Amino acid sequence: MLEDLSAVTKTRARLGVLTDLCVSYIEKRPGRDPATSFTARATLPAPPTALGRALLAFSPPGTVEMPILQGLRAYTPNTITSPERFRRALAVTRLTRVAITREEFELGISAVATPVFGPTGYVVASLELAVRDLHQDLPVVMTALTVAARSLSRELDSRIPRTPPPHHQSLN
Repeated sequence: MLEDLSAVTKTRARLGVLTDLCVSYIEKRPGRDPATSFTARATLPAPPTALGRALLAFSPPGTVEMPILQGLRAYTPNTITSPERFRRALAVTRLTRVAITREEFELGISAVATPVFGPTGYVVASLELAVRDLHQDLPVVMTALTVAARSLSRELDSRIPRTPPPHHQSLN
């Protein structure tokens, strides 16, 4: 899936999962190199990344409050460090199912992410694409991410065995 996302959009694609207050991720960069694998070094802070915000937006309130209580660190001049603005960004992500960061973790790179829902309806991962020009690239990125996230969610849902409802006995 990451290979397809990267090939279609010609940008870096990541899949991440929340581990404490960090995001463990794998990524595929454009080109022939394969996607990376999960390693202890492949982590990002959750608050300033679209990948992390797509996960935090659907996390329990206690998980959301932890990075706020620890202090939201500024990685660039654009990083949201205000608790109110951060909570508002997560609320927008919950409503739209899209997290967007504008050069908040790395100057020159914005990112767009969408959540991936598991069979129980909870977010289990997120998909992210790096974007250099949000105005120009957002439509293509959003289409690709939406299709990929929904496909992955359906794939996860189809792996859960379904039991038929119990037969009801007739009273007649």
